[in-house]
Amino acid sequence: EIFSLPGYDILEKIGEGGTASVWKARQLSLNRLVAIKVMDPALKLDPSALARFRQEAQAAARLKHASIVQVYDTGEMDGQPYLVMEYVDGYTVGDLLQRSGPLTEGNALLVTEAVAHALAYAWDKDCIIHLDVKPDNVLVESDGGIKVTDLGLARFIGIQRRRAEDDVIIGTPNYVS
Repeated sequence: EIFSLPGYDILEKIGEGGTASVWKARQLSLNRLVAIKVMDPALKLDPSALARFRQEAQAAARLKHASIVQVYDTGEMDGQPYLVMEYVDGYTVGDLLQRSGPLTEGNALLVTEAVAHALAYAWDKDCIIHLDVKPDNVLVESDGGIKVTDLGLARFIGIQRRRAEDDVIIGTPNYVS
């Protein structure tokens, strides 16, 4: 089913995960390409999933860094939560690994450095820990730039810089921080 949102021309689905789908769209008012992340309709009645989706929007909106996908807007359309963000013309590191195999040492270092700078910025700016850094959440732009995306599982440690004892950690098992 194609998602629709006033003010946007939905072009194609560009991704789908366990909790959301991502659509490439043209924002008509500014004539620019954007990515719209839409929560899976089956999860919109799950309070914790809805809270994580809103948290992602708030976390990403506070972060302005060259290696973090920028969030432009968030809202709900007919009860369907969505997130409008920067469109990255490129592919994921996961796609690259499947196509080409392991990265060269030089390319691995370039990706790692960009991701490390993005994560350090998130920590320094708002004490945010990503918790789901994996090849599918690292984008490679067509010009070679690197962007970290998907802060849906991020944790806000807060000013105390420690986590609450009863805080539940969720993430991809092989990649969780």
